[in-house]
Amino acid sequence: MQKKEKRLIINADDLGISEEVNETIRKCFLHQSITGTSIIACGKKFDEACSMMRDIGRAEIGAHLTVTGEFTPCMDDFGHIGTLLQGEGSFPKEYGQLTLKYLTGKIKINVIMREFEAQILKIREAGFQITHLDSHEHIHMLPGIFKITAGLARKYRIPYIRIPNEPLYVIKKSFRTIDLIRYAALKTLSVFGRKHAGLTCNTAFLGHFHSGRITDDILKFLISSVPPGITEIALHPGSAEPTLTLKNTLDSSKIKLVTHKESAEAV
Repeated sequence: MQKKEKRLIINADDLGISEEVNETIRKCFLHQSITGTSIIACGKKFDEACSMMRDIGRAEIGAHLTVTGEFTPCMDDFGHIGTLLQGEGSFPKEYGQLTLKYLTGKIKINVIMREFEAQILKIREAGFQITHLDSHEHIHMLPGIFKITAGLARKYRIPYIRIPNEPLYVIKKSFRTIDLIRYAALKTLSVFGRKHAGLTCNTAFLGHFHSGRITDDILKFLISSVPPGITEIALHPGSAEPTLTLKNTLDSSKIKLVTHKESAEAV
């Protein structure tokens, strides 16, 4: 890969979370406006998402590892992962709740590792090749959790892991104080993660700072400043974010669309 070449992965997160998201991602693939997707193995519409992917001839997929969002875990042995769950047997609602329990030692790292592994195995058993790992609310970037995530990637020969390393220029557009705090935290974790991943990962990432607020105008702004190397944009189809308006912007920006697998093979 040429050092100055700009390569762009456009990934749709949250496949399997709902019928609406599944259908929007299907349309995105048919319109060739995304290059990949990441599935939530414990999503309520996981089976339907798998059927949809098979119907459109897609055999490669990413694992959107999840221990938040009030999902039911893939592991059925609640006795071993009870500390990870709320009273009703689901994951904590938000990353803040999980982070607090994890950093205070109330959730052990091996519990998260076992659940992540169960999610990976469920996707593999559905017949898909997992080409990349990322996570719901970027929870895989927490200290310790990143290490076990990278370890699972190597164990199952998954070549690519997402690093949410957003360039500084993103804060110029649609700025909010809370976004700056999240940006600073993830930026710090990303520097460490990229250094120790030992896997193919993106040079830059776009989509977290403006998560849930990516209008067509913001998307064009992000793409217009894509740096050299591999950049990944994460979209959340089915929300207010655009999914079918990319082609004209890309045609004029000299950026090559690639998949996660192609990015890993090029390194």
